[in-house]
Amino acid sequence: MMSSLSSSAVADVSVTCGPSGGAATVHPTTGTALTTIFTVEVPSWTSSSPATSPSSYTLYLSYVNSDGTTTAPTILAPASSLNSFNVLLPSHNNNATRVQLTVQVTDTLGASTSVDLPDIITLHPPTTTPSDSAAAIITLAQDALNVGNNNLALQLIASLSTSVVLSDVCSASRNTCRNLGDLFKHASFPLV
Repeated sequence: MMSSLSSSAVADVSVTCGPSGGAATVHPTTGTALTTIFTVEVPSWTSSSPATSPSSYTLYLSYVNSDGTTTAPTILAPASSLNSFNVLLPSHNNNATRVQLTVQVTDTLGASTSVDLPDIITLHPPTTTPSDSAAAIITLAQDALNVGNNNLALQLIASLSTSVVLSDVCSASRNTCRNLGDLFKHASFPLV
């Protein structure tokens, strides 16, 4: 005698989509590598679940090739709770080039949305040496710290580290390296 057993189960699964409804802008849309400070803003993003909210924003950079394709994206500004970035863009082969910026918005559950900024940036080659550019950036960061703008100072230094090869700068100018070290040694602010 065989008896037949059966069972069933029901599970409610909640799926969240990545954040949506926000905007993404960059100003200016033309500038010079290692010199122009570009401001990227990504306001008004919301999550599909009321229990979550956007928790981090990551900025990526790709170069637009002459055939319209783009290079693989690289992180320009790591994940931050701030929805605004002030960045310097690195030179690409010391030629005028077009740059595509992409922002990844991630909510507290880890769901994310990536959006290309609508404006392609025209980037001109740098007019100064990497060492001179680094010294100018460090001065701007020190000025930002002096007036209490810690986030700008952090973003400038972060974009410096992605824009130039710091070992090249330090070998070219020990004074610039010393100033960078002093900036970190004397800065007392929380990392965002």
